[in-house]
Amino acid sequence: MDWKPQEPLSLILGTYRPGNLSSIVFDFVQTCLEEKSIRPRLLKMQDLPEGFLFHNVVMGKGGPVDELSRRYIAEAAKLLFVIPEYNGSLPGILKAFIDVVQPEYFLNKKAAIIGVATGRAGNLRGCDHLADVLMHLGVLVMPGALPISSLKTLLDAEFRLHDERTRQAVRAYVERFLAF
Repeated sequence: MDWKPQEPLSLILGTYRPGNLSSIVFDFVQTCLEEKSIRPRLLKMQDLPEGFLFHNVVMGKGGPVDELSRRYIAEAAKLLFVIPEYNGSLPGILKAFIDVVQPEYFLNKKAAIIGVATGRAGNLRGCDHLADVLMHLGVLVMPGALPISSLKTLLDAEFRLHDERTRQAVRAYVERFLAF
């Protein structure tokens, strides 16, 4: 493992919907990182301040989102995204957040993307869309996003990720990202 734990890693949940299923995968990824003694910085889109879209440095009106941008993007060496499929792509709130972050904050970061869907494609299209945006901003995106399909069938009665093949795939993806 090439990862240096002193380099901040941000784990980003790309949805704001209450009770979303993507948070189950997000929580499992957090557990996988913590098992490797890595304490990621956790950013969930539901934590964004109200009015963030119009009150930020990029719009010329600084606001609380600017501190989140610094902490979770500028200060991070790596970004690991967990994104659900919204209408065949990434959630608009994640794209809106990216749009209010100063572009230079993204330059030369490394990122990986885990797509989550209740359907059969694991949000591969949304992963590709996010990868395109990140690469445009100068982020090196790890090839091969991890698609998690049919999420509801992978959960137990307590809404925990119980499917062992998926758990192993997530663990292997995290390991690969740490070495990336």
